[in-house]
Amino acid sequence: MPIQLAGTFLSPHFQIALTVAHEVNLPVSILPVDFTKGEHHLPQNLAHQPFGYVPYLLDGDFSLYESRAIARYFALLQKSALVPDGSDVKKVAKFEQAASTELTNWAPFVFAVALDTVWAPSVFDDASKAKHLADLNKKLDVFEGILGKQKYVAGDEISLIDFFYIPFAYTVIELGKVNIFDPATRPNLARWWKDVSARPSWLAVKAQSA
Repeated sequence: MPIQLAGTFLSPHFQIALTVAHEVNLPVSILPVDFTKGEHHLPQNLAHQPFGYVPYLLDGDFSLYESRAIARYFALLQKSALVPDGSDVKKVAKFEQAASTELTNWAPFVFAVALDTVWAPSVFDDASKAKHLADLNKKLDVFEGILGKQKYVAGDEISLIDFFYIPFAYTVIELGKVNIFDPATRPNLARWWKDVSARPSWLAVKAQSA
């Protein structure tokens, strides 16, 4: 039986996991979880994701939650070069640095802007929204410098970490209509985004999410 990936296409975290599955050529079957009906809080889902989020996976009698952990699991199962094999300690260290950077200097800031522009635009006042965008822009200025020295977020080869950025960036840029990677002001980020957002794995998931 193929691995089951539970979630909804409305979730960027689900999109991360599914994109990586496509990227490493790992067949998975989708186990839909309908947020609009509160299915993420049903006992059968909480048994595998106790915090009531998505995605989670079922692989026989093994279950796993958290999108980044699932993405790593997929890459490791397929022995993908998206995750360093451990033979080069410095490459592993740079990979882990990039993983930590995405989690602390991207995820919370882009989430706030996605909330403001797409998911819950009435929650915060205009001053708060402006601060959220300003905070993200400060981080993006640093990323612009990093990508001026290397092709991808963990080095000169694409890695698993690049895929962690794609769905939230898409949400803000395409759905929220905020051009955070303007080539006129952030050419390195724009070059990187043009590259990673054209991956067939992401295009397949984006088409399913439309």
